Amino acid sequence: MSDQTYIEKQEKVAQFIRYLENELKVLRKSQIAAGWGQRNALYAHVNADYTLQEKVLNSKGKWEHITFQCNVLQGILKLLLPHRDIYGIYNISDMRREFEELLKLAEKKEEYEIADLIHQYKIRFLNAF
Repeated sequence: MSDQTYIEKQEKVAQFIRYLENELKVLRKSQIAAGWGQRNALYAHVNADYTLQEKVLNSKGKWEHITFQCNVLQGILKLLLPHRDIYGIYNISDMRREFEELLKLAEKKEEYEIADLIHQYKIRFLNAF
């Protein structure tokens, strides 16, 4: 970690933020596709005289899971982006602290699925250095 210059660290953080933003775009596209899949499953359910409940529930569960991931990722970005100043310089130590506090809060509230996603992104963030 000490081998990297200040500028290299800033570039790594910028790459990580771009990765998160791109990941959110991909998830949003998946969310839209899952929403259409849910709609189509519901139409098929109605047209089959209400005999395809499992298909409807599966498509609903898929959409809910993707939406959950989108919401967590959007929340992480919302917390990290303010740690960039007007010159585009990131406060890396504040970002680390933000991840730690967010993880502790999720665990305290027993939101273990959220904590798991936060932990995954935290590891990616730390591995950037």
